[in-house]
Amino acid sequence: MGRIVVMKDAQYLLDQQLNQLGRTVLHTGGQVSASDAKRIAEKQYEMFDQQRKFERQQQADERIAALAKEAKTLPKTPRR
Repeated sequence: MGRIVVMKDAQYLLDQQLNQLGRTVLHTGGQVSASDAKRIAEKQYEMFDQQRKFERQQQADERIAALAKEAKTLPKTPRR
């Protein structure tokens, strides 16, 4: 491989790499508009984000419950 001289050479090398990785090379611009793709991506991210926050809240609740249970087993200290 030498130095890439023109964009066509870069495109050819990229297409080769994608084919070797078993990826499909698109020869057109696709069928989804940029605004539709952005809207879909934002919707998917919102679902992901809600799930992530829910799982983090569950983990926090479990940790708090474990700490509360452990705190009950600690010896009582006399008050002064």
